[in-house]
Amino acid sequence: MKLPTGNKLFEYEGGEKNLKECLETIRKKGLDGYLVVTSAEGDTLVTGEIVFNKGVPALAEVVVGGEARSSDSSLEHILKHAVKPGAKMEFREIIAVDPLLDLLEDKRLKGEVSLEDVLKKIREEQKRKEEEEKKRREMLDELKKVVEGGFSLPSLGELKNAPFKDVEAYYKRIKDVLKKYEKILEEIQKVDEPSLEEVKRDLIKLLKSPEESEVVEEKYREFKERVEALKEKRAKLEKWIEEWKRQGYVTTLLEKKLKENIDEASALFVDFLDRLQRVKELEKELKELLKEEKFQPFINVVKVLDRKLKDPSKVEEASAELEDLKKAAEEDFAHKEEVRKKIEELDMLGLDTSYARELLKKKWEDIKEEWDQYEKNANLLISLRKKMEELREEAERD
Repeated sequence: MKLPTGNKLFEYEGGEKNLKECLETIRKKGLDGYLVVTSAEGDTLVTGEIVFNKGVPALAEVVVGGEARSSDSSLEHILKHAVKPGAKMEFREIIAVDPLLDLLEDKRLKGEVSLEDVLKKIREEQKRKEEEEKKRREMLDELKKVVEGGFSLPSLGELKNAPFKDVEAYYKRIKDVLKKYEKILEEIQKVDEPSLEEVKRDLIKLLKSPEESEVVEEKYREFKERVEALKEKRAKLEKWIEEWKRQGYVTTLLEKKLKENIDEASALFVDFLDRLQRVKELEKELKELLKEEKFQPFINVVKVLDRKLKDPSKVEEASAELEDLKKAAEEDFAHKEEVRKKIEELDMLGLDTSYARELLKKKWEDIKEEWDQYEKNANLLISLRKKMEELREEAERD
């Protein structure tokens, strides 16, 4: 505002006490004039002017950095600066205020103005700011402790001189994220899946970055999907294990590997299936062999081999033993060829060969001595029968 120079009546340093004394002096004396307040907002000069008419504020304007600002809050703005310790206040008396009121109508204060109410509002605002500053420091200190606890908060340094609302928003976001991370960590640690241990470690490491919450949530979503997929896969594999166990097959190695690492277990399942197919082929072959006479003496060996085939991990060993069995059976059958011929001869002679036929059901190495004795007895019997026949014929001639 362009105002007359007037006469300087008094001046005060800034501060609420001095401001009250200054305003009280103006009010009590019913002075006409204007109060000039100079202060600063950072490096910017602030000048405020309040025109009084008979001790009552009538006009007000504040100039910030050379830019005039006239509004309903001008008076409050000026008084806020007046209570600052570094402010300067100077009152100049003028004799003709009324013409200024008409001339500077746009600067006129609207309605009845209560300086006490304005000061009260300023005090409340100042108290609010002090409380905010206190809370701001507390929030920053707490966030520093979060960093000391091993978390990464790259943006924290930028908040050192940030407004309260920015600090508060960041603080609330980080606290909410940490609370969410706590639940995520709890759920991750419940997962007992060896094949996911590396993924778990990476995800837990990522939980140390609260500012990367979107990335963490996406990674956690993928992690849960993998866990569910593995659960489903594990359930299917366990179902097959139970089925194979029901069929009598040994699945110990599969069960052990499934507990240790499902990925490795999956590879082992493929190998198990290959072996199981070979086992079933050998079981079928063994069943057919048992129908042949030559394998009857080896029934105990067959039973042992059949039990071994219940363990697919031993299929190579069982296959080799089956080949040995077939070879042994062929050799045994060949050894007893003369025995069978002898039995046929004895049958033709009308002798009882049931005992000899029972011997054929055993292995050659087990019956060799018995057969030799049996053959001697049979030959002796044949010789006796022949002798008796000769005696009978001789008797008939006589």
